[in-house]
Amino acid sequence: MYQAIAIGLGLLVLATAIALLVLGGAMRKDKLPPNSWAGIRTKAAFNSKFEWYRIQRAGSLPITGLGIAYADSSILFVLQGIYYETISAFIPITVLTVQSIIGIIWTYRATQNTRTQDALKQEL
Repeated sequence: MYQAIAIGLGLLVLATAIALLVLGGAMRKDKLPPNSWAGIRTKAAFNSKFEWYRIQRAGSLPITGLGIAYADSSILFVLQGIYYETISAFIPITVLTVQSIIGIIWTYRATQNTRTQDALKQEL
């Protein structure tokens, strides 16, 4: 039973990783039009199309990095399912949680840096 749950979680995290990688690629190449469903949706992003694409490009690297990290976590979940007597279930859960927190902070800081750069340009 534990094996099936761990492997199922691994597959779910892998599907999420693939979705994040596809989303990050679309954001990087300006293929993600302004919408209220996917991408970095902040007040500043909805100011104009230019702002939308600029913020999406800034956030594409952290989103892609998070996709790669999640792919790593999916492998860890599968390994935990196979070696459930050796590897505690808390290890992949903790790793995934830490990766998620780091990814959220990285994405936030990347999009904040674009606003800081704009403020500096306006002052000059």
